[in-house]
Amino acid sequence: MHHPQPKLERETPLRHPGLTDCQQVVEKTRKQIEEEIIEVGKRTIIDLGIHGLHPELVKIVGRMKFRSSYGQNLLQHSREDIKGKSNYCKHFVGSFGLL
Repeated sequence: MHHPQPKLERETPLRHPGLTDCQQVVEKTRKQIEEEIIEVGKRTIIDLGIHGLHPELVKIVGRMKFRSSYGQNLLQHSREDIKGKSNYCKHFVGSFGLL
């Protein structure tokens, strides 16, 4: 014979003493990473001579530090690529006497 189990209802969720500590660590770490993303983005656009970029785009640039493709850091690769193309353009324009 099957006896139904009584439903237990709680007005407050269960609390684990270490859970709030863990949540605080997660939130603190999330904030530190966000700050690093912004700082890396700002340094990168300054290094590349870009000015007036929208703050959300600065964050996107900073997030590239934490991305990789085929094991290569996306931010470093993009910086090298931009610098290489910039040098090529300067050489190309200079060869026509436009600089």
